[in-house]
Amino acid sequence: MSSDSETVDLARRFLRVLEVLGRLTHYRMPDDLAGQLAVSHFKALHILLHRPGMAQKELADYMGLTPAAISTAVQNMESLGLIERRRPQEEGADSRVVRLFLSEKAESLIRESQTRRCEAAAGLLNALPPDEQRMIVEALERAMRAKESEGGFHF
Repeated sequence: MSSDSETVDLARRFLRVLEVLGRLTHYRMPDDLAGQLAVSHFKALHILLHRPGMAQKELADYMGLTPAAISTAVQNMESLGLIERRRPQEEGADSRVVRLFLSEKAESLIRESQTRRCEAAAGLLNALPPDEQRMIVEALERAMRAKESEGGFHF
């Protein structure tokens, strides 16, 4: 096991790598939406891609935003044609709860962004041989699973 000082040093070095990776893979706003959509709104779209049908309150809680902030964001994204609000059609469902879904336009924007981010990360990994790439990714995945099982994170 590493000593505490070695772990702290490795943590600093790791944070530096994350900073560089973050700059390489940050959410890039499409030109036609620049100035109309905040980065946090783009992140909300990304969340809805993976968790379609969230209620507005669920999205606010998930992102750590106030109900007022998420309400404004959803209105903005809806006016840009990125989000659709739908009431449940199932019998017995609470019709007061409005669910949020991405429009086709938003899905396309997110997929393009994911492709660019993946290409940037792959560019960094490509500097290493495939066995080292696998080793790094698998070790980080193990660390994530360990922290998640401790209840420290939810991925």
